[in-house]
Amino acid sequence: MDKNKGLDIIDIVKRAKMGKLLDIDDVEEIKDNKKYLRAVKTIYLDILNHASFLSRNFTNIDIDQKRKEIDKNLKILEDKSVEKRNFASEKLMDEYCSQEAEKHIIKLLYSKQGVGIRVYEPRVIGEELLIALKLVMDLDLEEGRKFLILSAALRKKGIIITYQNGHTRYGRDRRKNRDIESTQFKLNDWVIDMLHGHMDIEENIKENISRHRKERKENKIVEKIEPNVKFSDVVLPEEKKDTVKSFIEQNRNNDKFMKDWNMKSITGDRKGINILFSGPSGTGKTMLSKAIANEVEKDLYMVSFSDVVDCYYGNTESNVKKIFDVVEDNSIVLIDEADAILNRRSPAKDSVDKSENRMVNIILQQMEKHSGIIVFTTNIAIGLDRAINRRLDLKMELPTPEVSAREDIWRYHIPEELPIEEDVDVRELAEKYDFTGGQIRNAVLNAGRIAMRAGSEKATKKNFFEACNKESEGLEAMDYVLEGKDDLDVRGYT
Repeated sequence: MDKNKGLDIIDIVKRAKMGKLLDIDDVEEIKDNKKYLRAVKTIYLDILNHASFLSRNFTNIDIDQKRKEIDKNLKILEDKSVEKRNFASEKLMDEYCSQEAEKHIIKLLYSKQGVGIRVYEPRVIGEELLIALKLVMDLDLEEGRKFLILSAALRKKGIIITYQNGHTRYGRDRRKNRDIESTQFKLNDWVIDMLHGHMDIEENIKENISRHRKERKENKIVEKIEPNVKFSDVVLPEEKKDTVKSFIEQNRNNDKFMKDWNMKSITGDRKGINILFSGPSGTGKTMLSKAIANEVEKDLYMVSFSDVVDCYYGNTESNVKKIFDVVEDNSIVLIDEADAILNRRSPAKDSVDKSENRMVNIILQQMEKHSGIIVFTTNIAIGLDRAINRRLDLKMELPTPEVSAREDIWRYHIPEELPIEEDVDVRELAEKYDFTGGQIRNAVLNAGRIAMRAGSEKATKKNFFEACNKESEGLEAMDYVLEGKDDLDVRGYT
């Protein structure tokens, strides 16, 4: 049966029964999953309704008052749910959610789905979800966005579906993480069934959330890429460049460094170099990694860690092991989006924590064994795991470029073959637009497209300004992203 087209009478009755609300003040104890979900629906629907009001009338006083009431209700729900750990809904969330905010998102979305007899469940606007998270756990709105962006676990695993302009967008797509507030969210159908305890649809789950993983297995987790960037092309402050050069020289003369100069007495059994590049998207972390590989004349292997993480027990650790089974021992390994590895490990309270800790342990072993260079990248500032931190030889933040650096980047990205009008002033573009390298690259491409669309023989100042304005606006600029290019290619330019 196609759930998008309609429900048969049995499903309608089931959803109607599950859609009933439950006032937790009317019960002494909650011992079954059905009653627990009804109580969850009651509390979290009220949270969403208040979030909807606050999205139009936002005041800190209302938030503080409502948060106290919500904390009280959640505490009552916790105290009365005597068999909570055995509930199907809680087992599902323990298995698929590694952070508390993810569980709250599932409950918030569930509260709007299946209320009464509905064939098409209502969706929740991202802005309301963010405010609801602030109400539930005092989560900063910007922090909440991390759980709703394209690379967030709930979207990659297919647990939540998003809509924009009427089109379904399952998990991963080619668009950037923009306009979360206006995006609509809902739970996937299989998640609702699993919350209700219908465990007979395991095969459907695997089909829904593993399709892109099967495609990745065909293409392999690790991608060997051509390091076609010269170190001279990298635009960075000179002191940062000099620092990176010192590690390049160590790699070139590692035997002399370790044996002749006896640096092994300090590093112990560790053979290679471990580096962390952090900074906003588009500041050149990937490009700098390519330049390093080019400079030392070693193979470069790229891994997007979001592709490695798997919701099924044990698969993530297996995927991490595969990375280093494939790469050459003395090569450069670039692990992108490595936040999950780098964050401080939590005490192993459940299977999710144990799995994450095992994953970090495998990475720690490889940081000791790999004789080449391992580069980790992250877009956000994080609290480093102590064991990871001890093994990092270099931690460098790549800043958003200053005006003079932006001017150099503009000149680097504008091809000599691109005809431009004399009124195009690169210095003016650098001063007017506070762009990262990735944004400048996009703007140059878009200016060329706009000029070509207009039938011009040359790209004009107006073309460049229009391209830059669209890049600044964000959402409209997505129309200009080259199809078939991986996001890493767009982000990795400085």
